Amino acid sequence: MTRVRISSETVRTLANRRHLRDVFIADWIDDMADSGWSVFPVGDNFAVLQTETIEGWPRIASKRIRGILKRVHNGDLEALDEIDEAVDGAADDDEDDD
Repeated sequence: MTRVRISSETVRTLANRRHLRDVFIADWIDDMADSGWSVFPVGDNFAVLQTETIEGWPRIASKRIRGILKRVHNGDLEALDEIDEAVDGAADDDEDDD
């Protein structure tokens, strides 16, 4: 398994805790990172991903979008519309893959 979802309730049960305090969660995330796993909260769950698999994912760097960021910074509201269209188009492409 390279990825799992675990509920907060299950983490509480496994840790034998009544409440999951922020300090505990931060320590758990650090311990998991030391073991090669990335953890992040998603609603009332945690996504747990094997860090090695994440490193192979494509990366988006600000260099790729520097031009559009500059346009937004300069108040070009049409740039925001273009971003919306690009995101919507990518979502439509993902749905076509199903």
